Order: sequence, then structure tokens, then C-alpha cells
Amino acid sequence: MKKLLSSLLLLFLLLSLYANGEVYLETEHFKIIYGEESNNMATEIMNVAEEEYDRLVSFFNKDPNLHIPIYINSKEKSYNAYLSTYPSLHLVFYNTWIPQTLYNGEQTIRLIFRHELTHALMFYYKGLLGSITTTLFGDSADLSKHLHYLQFITEGMAVYLESFDKRGRLNNPLFDKLRIQAAIENININYLDASGSMDIYPGGNIPYILGGEFFKWVAEKYGEELLSVFILDIAENVFAFPQNAYKKHFNSSLYDDWNSFLGDTEVPKNLIEPNKITNKSRIYSDITAEYDEIYAISSYQSEILKLEDDNEKNLFKFISSSSSISVNNDNILLSFSSQDQCYTALYTQNGKELKRYNGYYEGSFIDDDIALLRFDDTKIYLDILNKKTFYLGQSVSASNLINLDNKATFLFEDENGQAIAIADDSIYLYRIPKEIKISSINSNNETISVSYTFNTDGELSKYGEIDIETNTIYLSNININGGINNPIKVGDYVYFISEFFNSSAISKISIEDLTFDKKYSLTKEKISNISSPETTLNTKKYNPIANIQRGTFIPFSKNFTTYIKPLVGPGLTWITSDPTEKLTFITSLGYSVQSQELFLSLNASYQDISGTFSLYNGWSESVISYTKDYPLKSNNNKITLSNSLYFITPNNIFINNFLLTYCDLAKRSNKRFDYSGYILSLELNNFSPTLSAGLYISGLFPTSIKVSHKIDSNSLSLYANTHIFTIEIQNSIPILFIYIKYLDFQTTIISNIKDNSINNTYLLSLITSLSPVVGSATRADIKFGIEVKYTNKWMFSFIFNIFY
Repeated sequence: MKKLLSSLLLLFLLLSLYANGEVYLETEHFKIIYGEESNNMATEIMNVAEEEYDRLVSFFNKDPNLHIPIYINSKEKSYNAYLSTYPSLHLVFYNTWIPQTLYNGEQTIRLIFRHELTHALMFYYKGLLGSITTTLFGDSADLSKHLHYLQFITEGMAVYLESFDKRGRLNNPLFDKLRIQAAIENININYLDASGSMDIYPGGNIPYILGGEFFKWVAEKYGEELLSVFILDIAENVFAFPQNAYKKHFNSSLYDDWNSFLGDTEVPKNLIEPNKITNKSRIYSDITAEYDEIYAISSYQSEILKLEDDNEKNLFKFISSSSSISVNNDNILLSFSSQDQCYTALYTQNGKELKRYNGYYEGSFIDDDIALLRFDDTKIYLDILNKKTFYLGQSVSASNLINLDNKATFLFEDENGQAIAIADDSIYLYRIPKEIKISSINSNNETISVSYTFNTDGELSKYGEIDIETNTIYLSNININGGINNPIKVGDYVYFISEFFNSSAISKISIEDLTFDKKYSLTKEKISNISSPETTLNTKKYNPIANIQRGTFIPFSKNFTTYIKPLVGPGLTWITSDPTEKLTFITSLGYSVQSQELFLSLNASYQDISGTFSLYNGWSESVISYTKDYPLKSNNNKITLSNSLYFITPNNIFINNFLLTYCDLAKRSNKRFDYSGYILSLELNNFSPTLSAGLYISGLFPTSIKVSHKIDSNSLSLYANTHIFTIEIQNSIPILFIYIKYLDFQTTIISNIKDNSINNTYLLSLITSLSPVVGSATRADIKFGIEVKYTNKWMFSFIFNIFY
């Protein structure tokens, strides 16, 4: 017990060093936890929280009397917000720049909050059985949610409810272009396909888009009151499966209504096929041009491409996907945002990184200067490096930064709508008429090329041009399959990205074939004297230990110190954390059937530091561990440092395990397993070294080779795996309620070499990846297949693994 207390004391001493000024605000139903660098976002959430709570309670006609912790995370760099019920119910918001697709003027934070609060209420409504199980085992133990909440229901309802007041994603004419494109390509997506199991592009978007549009269709046909009753029924009644509950409340089949909803999809008339100049299955995120030279980002392949005579030339492999590109002479600017990093970097055309500008989510060359956009707690700034900084406002949107006549130019949006913004001595706005929605701007000369739609349904992106000298926008009404996205005018052609259902291409159209049917005047105005409001809040100091939540109980146990032996078996595990998800406690008491012994394991962790104590069969282990990732260019290019110090009784053994890993990987094609790069690691077990190296080879047969050498024992192990073929299926089987993702055939060779002795094992595996399309189990990944193994004799076995 002394070892346990010592370990925990050390942990909490470190905890006190880590705790760095987080505070909280409290309203009737919410506790908002944040660092002082998130003061503005906390203020915005506080100002709308109770209004939105009352509004949603009114919609569902039931008050669950919630008190929900909300954590504002300022460390993450790519925008997200989410509800978590594990280990207890709480909401998390990332305080970073918000993409244009989510921007809704001054109401942006309100609508994002409403979306997440919808999830919270839907998960908190429960019947008698749900109340019992969540009381006993925690918020995540409501069986109704696991059986009923397909992702198109949870995300679809949240998108539908965020879109009141003629705002939100359902009121963005570009939001449902995926549904329109599926109709054009005659792709049938049943409601099980839209339930969250598809794990390739565009799978992650489908539940939001089709789910939101479907519930809008249902509300218009049957009424909002009946829709809310349906949601409450499947939330509270464990036997109310969505299919049966839908039939009960709407007197119609969910399957039939889903098909009717898709059948009502409006598609553009007089559609023509694009003149594609790239035919590979790629996903392009941006294109640009310098004079007559065209450049593009193939984001899934992490490639920077140059088009020469309409043929692609691979300039270099970027370490991960980037969102925008700018070119000047022999240099390239790339902007990149991920969970861990946000930066714009300067490269040569050979891929050498010259300089990185951290914290800037977009950049562009402006003659010999560089213009960069950055976000700071709901405020947006434009920096012309070493020259001038422009404050653009709070709760505004700035994107698509380009060079126009050697001036920084970008797409601006605020509560009054969209505008083309040009930085000169001040920021000048050229207001776009409100009936027009612009999704991108680009320029290669004195003309701005735009991708636009009218604010009506059933539209793909079209082409337009803006002449700043005459304050005029000219619009073409030509409809092209895949839309006209990110267009740029080069010579006598307009180059653009055609976005199809599961791929994209670079296409072009002659200027002579574009007729400009309409023109509108732009209104010029000047941004000046923007006030930056300062808010004083009545906050209290946040203590993570005092805010530990009720947590979750799991009828399964394992020990968390495994140096001597891992133990698992029946028992009881309690997992809890504070709402920031930084401080976590785990207690596990159980019985190992294999070794026939009782064990107890206690774990406490704060961010990167963990302390654990385990007791079993006369042995005890105490462990202090530290693990941290240090990202370099991306999440797949990083250094990982890990160290664990063990103390084991009754022999009073000290063991230190140190591990240093360098990873440099990149995705190279749309193939599931196609990576290239390497992983190097050094492990010191009480200063006994082990060197390991992994090599990933992309191509027709993606291969990974791993070699490990224990220097003291002079032993060598080799692992080589090759994917012979992988077939993407990505279809549901409705009668079985399963979704099949892919079929993979692979070969593996394992060699162990020691003392001139070589032991080889050969494996052939045929694996199917599938998910049950039942409630939240759609997030489960089941690997099922057969394996043929040869060491000294042939052996056959079945593979069955579940990851959730």
C-alpha cells in the first residue's frame, strides 16, 4: 500500500504542476470549463446555452433536467465538437478556426452548440430500463441507444435541429450536393448504408447529409411533433427498434419512405459531361495556377502535382493532406490543419521545406510577400508578413486567400453575408448579392474565378467571374456533372475540380463554351474601426479532482501493469474522468480464469503521465509511465517518447523501460493499405537495447517489413506482410443487418533467428471486415475470415476479432 500511496502522491504532485489556470462558468444547466485563452468562445456559449436548452426541450416536449459539463479545448488545431457519454456525459468544443462550410454568421457558435446539445438530450432521454442500467453502470450503458441509434438518426436529427431559423447546413445549397451527385450517378444508398459503417470517402459525410435531409423530408410530410415523438420512443423504449417505431408512428415503412425521399431528389437539367484531363481515382482539395502552369493537391495521396500539357507530373509527396496551395516562381505554399497542428509552410518545387509559419490556417504569395490568415479565440487576423496586420473581426469567416493584382484577396463572410475582401491601406469589401452563394474564389490574372450556386435546392456548383474594376459578377448557368469547383482561368480555358460521389478529377472547359447569362453589381464598403469587445466574466478556479464524474462500470476486469503477466477475466472495472478528459481513474477487481487468481489494479493518469498499482497472488507492481507524441509535419510524421518505471515486490525489483520511436508515413493511393515510409525505434529495457525498423512499400501489392534485433541475446525477428488483393465492397445486406466493408487476402512470413537457428512461420489469410448495422454497434469493426498457417505442419483456423 505504501508503494501505491507513493505512486499516487507523485502523480498528483505532477498534476499540480500541469494544472495551468483553467476556470469555469456555471449556468442553470451547464458548467463551462476553459482556459483563459478561450474567454471569447466561453462567453458566446454562455450567452446562448440556456436559450438553446429551452428551445430543444420545447421541441421534444420533455425536460430531462440536465446539468452538463462543457470543456473548451484550445490545444486542438482542427475544428471539432462532440458529445461523449464515456465515462460520463459531457460536451467538448475545440477553440480553433471554423471552416466556411460550418459558418453561419454571428449564430455560428449557437448552431454548433445546438447540434451537440441535441445529441446530449437524445442520449439522456431514457425509459425505466435505461434509467436502471445507467444508474448502475454509467451514462454509456443505455441499451436503447446501442440498439437503436444508427448514425443517420443521431447526426441527421442534430443537423435538422441546427437548421432552424433558415440557417444551418440544411439551408446551405451546397450541403446536399453529395445526394444530388448520387442521384446523377444512379447510386442507391439505403438507410443502412447511411448508418455510419462506410469507412472510405465519402462515408463520414453521408449520415449528416442524408440523415439531415431525410428528417427535413419527414417533418415536412408528417409534422415536427410526430417526429419528436418518434425520437423519444426509440430513446426510451428498448423494444422500439427504428424500423418498427417508424411504422408505428408514421404508418409507413422506413425503407419505403427512405426510397421516396431519395426519389424526390432534384437534379440539374441540361447536364453535360466534364472534359476530364485526369482519370485516376483521386480526391483533389485545391488547384491553382501561375501564368499558364497549373498545380493541384491530391489530398488522399498526399501528392503535389503539376499539369504539363494536361498530363500530371508528381512534384513531391507531401507528408499528409493539405487544404490549399499557392505558387510563386519556384516556391510553393501549403496550408495544413490536423488535430495536433495548424501551419502554412514554404517549400521548393522539389519538396524541401524552407520555413514553417505555425498557427496560420491559410496562406498566399502576394508578389514577393506572404499573406497569412490566423485565428485567435473567435477573432480572425490577416498578416502581411513583416509589414502589416489587419484585424478582420470576431465571429467572421475568412478563406480562399489569393493574390489579385499584388493585393491579398479572400472570401469574407459576416452577419451581413459574403464579400470579396481586398487588403490595401484598409480592408475593402465587395458585397455579393445574398441570392448567390460562393464556395471558392481563385485568380491567375485580373479576373476572379468563382464557384457559385444560387440559394436554392437541386444545384451543383457553377462558374462565375468577378471584375473588381467594374464591381460586377458575371454568372454562367452551364451545369456540368460533378460541378465546377475551385475554378481558375488559364489562357483560353477554365480548369476546375469535378467532384463525383467517391472520387474527383481535374477538368477543363473552353471560355468560348461558357455563356454568362446573368450579371450583378457588387456593393463596395470599407472595414474600419472594428471594435474588439472585452468581456469580464465571473469565473471560478477549476479543480479537476473536485470535478471527477460518476463514471462507468464494466463487468470485465484486467490488470494495467503487465510486466510479469497480463491478467483478464470476469470482475468489475470502474472508469471515470473529469470533463476535460485529462484526469482519469480506473479501478479493476477480477478473477483470472486462466491462472485461477484474484487481482486488483488501480490506475490514475493526467494527460501524458500515468501511475498504476496492481496486486495479485503475493505479487505487486507499481508503475509510473510517461508517453507523449511530438508531431513534426503531420500525425503520421512524429516522434513518440515513452518511459515506464516498474517496482515489483516481494523481490524489490526495479525495471525501467524506455522507448523512442520515429514515424514517417504517408498514404499513397486510394488503396486501403497503401502506405510508404518507415518507422524506427529504440527500446532500452534496463539498458538492454532492442533496435527495430519497419519499412512500408506502396504499389500494386502493399507490403510492410519489420525487423527487430535484441543486441544482448543477438536474436533477430523478421515480419513481412503483403496484401495480395483488397476488394472494397461497401454495401449493406439489409436482411442480415450487416455492412460489409472490404475483403482482403494477405500473406505473412515470420522468422525468428537465434544461435544459427531459424524458425519460419508462413500465413495465408482471407479476411472480411464488416459491421452490424444495429444502433451504435455500426461503429464496431468485426474481422472474420480463415487463416492457413505452416510452421512444422499445416494448420487451419478461423479469425474472429471485434474492435469497438
